[in-house]
Amino acid sequence: MTRTIVILGASISGLAIAHKLLKHTYPQAKDIKVVLVNPSDRLYWNLASVRYIVPGQFKDEDLFQPFLPGFERYPKESFEFIQGSAEKVDPSNNTVVVSGGQTIHYEYLVVATGASYKDDMPWKPLKDYQTTVDSVHEIQNKVAAAKTIVIGGGGATGSEVAGEIAHEYHKKGKEVTIVTANKHLIPSLPEYISEIAEKELVRLDVKIVRNTKITDAVPTPDGKTKLSLSTNEPDMLVDLYLPTIGEKSNTHFLPLSLVNESGDVLVDEFLRVRTTSNVWAAGDVTGLESKQAKYAEEQALHLARNLDNVLQGKEPVPYGANSMRALAVTLGRSKGTGIAGRFRIPSIAVWLLKGRYLGSDKLKSIANGDRSLVNTL
Repeated sequence: MTRTIVILGASISGLAIAHKLLKHTYPQAKDIKVVLVNPSDRLYWNLASVRYIVPGQFKDEDLFQPFLPGFERYPKESFEFIQGSAEKVDPSNNTVVVSGGQTIHYEYLVVATGASYKDDMPWKPLKDYQTTVDSVHEIQNKVAAAKTIVIGGGGATGSEVAGEIAHEYHKKGKEVTIVTANKHLIPSLPEYISEIAEKELVRLDVKIVRNTKITDAVPTPDGKTKLSLSTNEPDMLVDLYLPTIGEKSNTHFLPLSLVNESGDVLVDEFLRVRTTSNVWAAGDVTGLESKQAKYAEEQALHLARNLDNVLQGKEPVPYGANSMRALAVTLGRSKGTGIAGRFRIPSIAVWLLKGRYLGSDKLKSIANGDRSLVNTL
């Protein structure tokens, strides 16, 4: 009897798990079949979205790569792709209902549906390829036309967005402002590294409004946006508002018993969903670590090894969340900063490892299943 493994989501996590199972597990367990469910048949390289929204920096095809050709190497009976979104998971009956009404039965289920941002911002994939592309094109047009741009949120994404826009339009008549609820930008970094980022952004004439939340954003009839602030400062009327806050796991299709109050999947030390025996989760949906590609991939590769163990009658191994803090932040196309463990990452290293291409040079090989972010699969 065929053992069906349904994987929900085909970004970095889902694709890595699918390829690991088909490459390394299927040759030893030919009774398995991997069913991959995703709204699009293309991998969106959202790590580069902060530069993609600046006109002229990336073509659409630079950041969207078809991933189905990578599965053609495997026996046809071992793999199936279903284009759609999960609408309901029923763990008691081992079924998933997909958009369009199709019901899929599984022996094992992997949830790797990632996260999304508030206000449908394309810092993560939107509901499908065309929706994401249309959203980016709309923002590109607005960035080109805007004289005043406010970025809501001073985390890594907000700082990178500000840096990319300011780098492109420095001294060209655009006013770029970050509004952050914190004292410093990128609060996940040590204060002295945050200050390095701030100095570089200020050099690019980015204004920083600190200790302030944007409590409301209302479009006006003339196409601008009125921003209300948590302080006693007057409302801001701006040409373009780009929020980079409100990241949330895509888990609306799961029973409430499987998620916490933030919507993150509740997993045990093996990355198996609590209260289940055959549902697993990895990546942004778990909330175990920061919602970064690095951690999503590490969880995915560990989950694949554990599922391989289980499928071959072995015991799974506990996942050790990475205790070494690692974050590289680009600040325009030539500068950056970050941390790896206890050490600051020099600007030149951020540029070499990330800033030049924002990882887009690896997109095709990752989409084809030849490699992960840092290793071969």
